[in-house]
Amino acid sequence: MRETPEEQARTREQYEKILKTLQEGIVILDEDDRISYGNPAFAKMLEASSIDELMGRSFDEFIPEDNQAKVVDQTRLRTDGKTSIYEHEILTLNGNRKTVLALASPKEDSDGAYNGCIGAIIDITHKREAEEKSRHIARTLGAIRRVDQLITKTKNRRELIESICESIISTKGYGSAWIALCNEDLDYEEFASAGVPEGGFLALRRMLERGEYIACAAKAMSQDEVVHIYNPKTKCKGCPLLGKDLEHREFTTRLCFEGKTFGLISVGIPEELKDDPEELELFQEVAQDVAYALHNLEIEQERESNVNALKQTKLKLEETNQQLEKANDQLEEALRVARKSLEKAKEANMAKSEFLANMSHEIRTPLNGVIGMTGLLSNTDLDPEQQEYVETIRASAKALLGIINDILDFSKIEAGKLEIEEIPFDLRLTMEQMSDIHAFKAGQKNIEYVHFIAPDVPALLIGDPGRIRQVLSNLVGNAIKFTEEGEVGVSIRLEEEYEEAVVLRFSVIDTGVGIPEEKLKNMFDAFIQADASTTRRFGGTGLGLSISQKLVELMGGELHAHSEVGKGSEFYFTIPLHKQDLQVEMPKLESIEGVRILIVDDNETNRRFMSLLLEYWGCRFVTTSSGEEALQKLRQAKSEKDPFRIAVLDMQMPGMDGEELGNRIKNDPELKDTKLIMMSSIGNRGDARRLAEAGYSAYLTKPVKQSHLYDCLVQIHSLGQEEGEPTKAPRIVTKHSLEERRRRKRRILVAEDNPINQKVALRILEKLGYSADAVANGKEVIESLKKAPYDLVLMDCQMPEMDGFEATRRIRSADSEVMNRSVTIVAMTAAVMKGDREECIKAGMDDYIAKPVEPSTMEKVLDNWLSLTPPAYQSKPQPQKREKLQVLDMETLEETAKKNDVEVSEFASIFVDVALHAISDIEKMKKEEKAEALSRLAKNLSAKAAEMGAESFSEAGRRLQELASKGHLSNADTLITILKREYRRLVAELVDKDLR
Repeated sequence: MRETPEEQARTREQYEKILKTLQEGIVILDEDDRISYGNPAFAKMLEASSIDELMGRSFDEFIPEDNQAKVVDQTRLRTDGKTSIYEHEILTLNGNRKTVLALASPKEDSDGAYNGCIGAIIDITHKREAEEKSRHIARTLGAIRRVDQLITKTKNRRELIESICESIISTKGYGSAWIALCNEDLDYEEFASAGVPEGGFLALRRMLERGEYIACAAKAMSQDEVVHIYNPKTKCKGCPLLGKDLEHREFTTRLCFEGKTFGLISVGIPEELKDDPEELELFQEVAQDVAYALHNLEIEQERESNVNALKQTKLKLEETNQQLEKANDQLEEALRVARKSLEKAKEANMAKSEFLANMSHEIRTPLNGVIGMTGLLSNTDLDPEQQEYVETIRASAKALLGIINDILDFSKIEAGKLEIEEIPFDLRLTMEQMSDIHAFKAGQKNIEYVHFIAPDVPALLIGDPGRIRQVLSNLVGNAIKFTEEGEVGVSIRLEEEYEEAVVLRFSVIDTGVGIPEEKLKNMFDAFIQADASTTRRFGGTGLGLSISQKLVELMGGELHAHSEVGKGSEFYFTIPLHKQDLQVEMPKLESIEGVRILIVDDNETNRRFMSLLLEYWGCRFVTTSSGEEALQKLRQAKSEKDPFRIAVLDMQMPGMDGEELGNRIKNDPELKDTKLIMMSSIGNRGDARRLAEAGYSAYLTKPVKQSHLYDCLVQIHSLGQEEGEPTKAPRIVTKHSLEERRRRKRRILVAEDNPINQKVALRILEKLGYSADAVANGKEVIESLKKAPYDLVLMDCQMPEMDGFEATRRIRSADSEVMNRSVTIVAMTAAVMKGDREECIKAGMDDYIAKPVEPSTMEKVLDNWLSLTPPAYQSKPQPQKREKLQVLDMETLEETAKKNDVEVSEFASIFVDVALHAISDIEKMKKEEKAEALSRLAKNLSAKAAEMGAESFSEAGRRLQELASKGHLSNADTLITILKREYRRLVAELVDKDLR
């Protein structure tokens, strides 16, 4: 039955779908071998985008020329009606060659005549390549296997290369092979060959030695590719190994492995293989394997050499071990003796320390008696000779006491038992108390003593004032000792300032003998002085500077010195100190801003220090160094209608001294209204009375306390400010009158239930120049403080109704109604046992006086807390009181530990160890000046400390990170010192809470 047109269409559609899914290429050619149909696989095989790109094109276009004959033969078979299967190559549209397997069946028309063909084409390119590669690999492996076998059997280079040559010609069937071992300069060492005509190798060697044939060899040595040494085109007369046999060609290449050249390898290739790329590739692989064999042989020889060397070394080590065992036995015995000696030394050291402590106590006791009794004796009626004897005894006793103190301090430092305190103190008061003593010593030698605290240095600090005073006293004492004329100056300047801390620079400068440079570097060593005569001439143990250096280091600083022989020396140190959190509210002081003042002093240091103070206080001032120049400036100011209101004169000046200058001013009608302040380094009885009669307004002895100078200027300026007001002061201003005036302004409240003790306290205060009121118990104290702004309360601890502790707590409480909750409270109690002072401070009191109260003790305490502070020392205004940073916030610590699912103590312990390593790394980065790395470490440490609740430690890290982030580390040492100090405070806090 014939199919309908619709059925035929459906059948064609089904065939079309089948053909599209076949992986084999299907093509239909017409009688002219043009493409009339092709499936997608065929289009893809010819790299066409679609079959439309191929339609109508002759199939011959895709047959390479060298395959045309084969395809014509197969076409002839098809025209005869036969199906043919054959391999041939085709060219794709992109010019690529592919090997295909074609099955072609003839197609006939209705009359049975040839009408083209239908072909099925399979791409077998990769299959053919794999087969060829397999054959090539088989041949290569055969040659390489033979070489590998030789490597394992042969230990000699000559034997190895001879065996390789034999293997190459037997495995590959080459006509000849030779190997020459040489370096890149063609210095030959070994030769081997196989299949070489008789005498040929000797001829090659002679030609190489004569330089012939060298160009070909050099070419082979200079590149990795195979070199055709014999080539008719180069008109070469023949290879010395192969003679004139034109049936062969010689290929040569270098033997190279991992950059090392071993020599040349050459083989004779038959004519039919001369252009076969596979043979060249095989030859190169064989060459690489030969080079590898030579490399391995060298390694094996080196290994054997090393093995032999190791055997010898082992023998020597065994011998050495025997000697070491013997020496070890001797060392153990020596260590045993040393440990025993060390234990004895420790016991001796402990005994020495105990002995020093006991001896110090035993010697101090009678020395204190000697010093005290000679002091009392010197106040009795003695003739001049007796007075001299007493003073000599007293001075000697004090010198001996100083030596004992030095030795005890040195012993404590060496034993690591000297601790630095962290207590509140007033730097200004500390310095002024020390200066009075040194000014007297300097005055005895007729030298100037100057001390200066820069106006921007805060006074209320936390540190160890005793040790600061000890270091400065030592340095100043040395400066005075070694200065015969000129001056000794002490200055304190602000080096750096932060929210909670400052770094201060303390300097002691003198105009003494100076120290040679070669001696200076050893000055801080114990028992060392500038020269052997120093002790004989000036006395001393040689421990002072060593102790001072150790004390400064314990306080977080460094002590330095520089000096010039004949010109003087400077010793200086910088230390960090914390600011006090509670700044005492000082009474409002009168201002001297804008007052015009003339300073007359021949000493440049004095002029400079005075200038800094007057500038800070807002005065208008001029300085001069002589009396004549001072008179000129006074007259000039008068003529300019801007006269000097006050002139500060130095008594001791060359030429015209201060007193003569003052007299000339007072005798000049135009200048007589100028108020005069005389300052003298040497105070003599009668000076104040004589100067008062001459019309002077004030007389102060040097060194002048800055508070006294400010009070003096304020008091003198307030006299006669109004026009026509008489300028004569009721009496001359002195340091004593300033103290009296200062004390009269302060109000003190005495809290004491015992009437007799009340009277004693009020009497002492009256003699000291203070105004005071008395109450009987704590309730009355609170009521009095509600009504009047007292400056200080002397608080008895045991009182009826309300004791001193409870009264203090109520005064300090946030809801207290007193006028000044921060009023200074000084405890007065008969309890003097250990811990009493701590109990008073814990209750909120500021200081402590033990009963019975000594007038001198009370005067010292009151001076400490009631000294009026000039503007140079007042705290900078704080717009808003900032919360004090805690050393350890337990709430934060516990919360963070809980988040990390660890115990609080374990978390704290881990942090302490991590922080210690971080500080060590930070110090290393500072030493290597790696600011970026230091900044990163400090930032991480600060963040971890914040998580830990270590607020002050975190803040110290943050400040260090902020400095390092700017790229400079000039002040990093100071901040690292503060960081380490905060770390120590944190560890101490953790220990107190049993968390470390």
